[in-house]
Amino acid sequence: VGEAVGCFMAGKDNPSISDLTSIPVIQAEISKITTKHGKTINTVKYNKAVCKEVGEVMVAMQRQGKIKFNGSLKEAYQGAMEDACTEIYAEMFKYALKYPDKIGKNTNIMDGIKEVVLAIGSESSMENFKRNTLSPSDGILSRNEAEKTAMNMIQTPEQSTVSLPTTTLTVEEQKSMGQEQLIFEKEEHDFMLFSVTGTWPETLMVKDSQFHDFREFALSYIQVANKYQILKDTFAQQYDEGFDPELHIWEIREIESAMDSGFVRNLLVSNSITEQTMIDIKAKQIILNKFIESPAF
Repeated sequence: VGEAVGCFMAGKDNPSISDLTSIPVIQAEISKITTKHGKTINTVKYNKAVCKEVGEVMVAMQRQGKIKFNGSLKEAYQGAMEDACTEIYAEMFKYALKYPDKIGKNTNIMDGIKEVVLAIGSESSMENFKRNTLSPSDGILSRNEAEKTAMNMIQTPEQSTVSLPTTTLTVEEQKSMGQEQLIFEKEEHDFMLFSVTGTWPETLMVKDSQFHDFREFALSYIQVANKYQILKDTFAQQYDEGFDPELHIWEIREIESAMDSGFVRNLLVSNSITEQTMIDIKAKQIILNKFIESPAF
């Protein structure tokens, strides 16, 4: 919600986010927030922290009936609410199954759960579904423990004195898990080398015509990663205030996308760089270089 308001206030989102009577109220509240940060409406940067603060105020005012959401602001609010409700419904589903007495065995709720269970085709019987979900069989629990033990032995073999349960995991499965672990470790090693030194594995063939741009991207990548260690893992970065320079949140998104660790990992396991990938690399390099040269860096 704060991001949608920030886009509107910074002139990035033209359609109105609220009705005409609410706009002055929103502007007044934003002015209070920006003044607290020693800025004005025109100079403030809507980074994650500011957007969070703005969002908290806007949501409270909307619930109190002081303002009305329209356009992109309404869409942002409804989307966030739907995501939250999905998690809430999942929790309700679980606890209604586990503790039906706590809800007085409410027939409307239980009938709704039964309808969902039948719709996904998990079980024809609610009792079977409840039993299998809440009380896994000994076979499933045994296999789960065996897999945990196997992974622990692969990751810390020198510390493990536990014999691998061969009755649950086959020799082929143990071998496969070991190979997957080795591949994972090599890929992580290659990624760390790239993010620290800017070097890449010999298996990645970089053409002469690509070398300069790719090398420039690598140098910018390690410069940013060295200062902002959190950007070495951008899988769940969206609202993490660990990286929150004084830039607008949409500019921060661009930097996080340019530092996408998944993109780099996939690139390092490739044999060559495609034309489209090279276009993406050049675009990322422009974003990173702009950030490095900015006061926000």
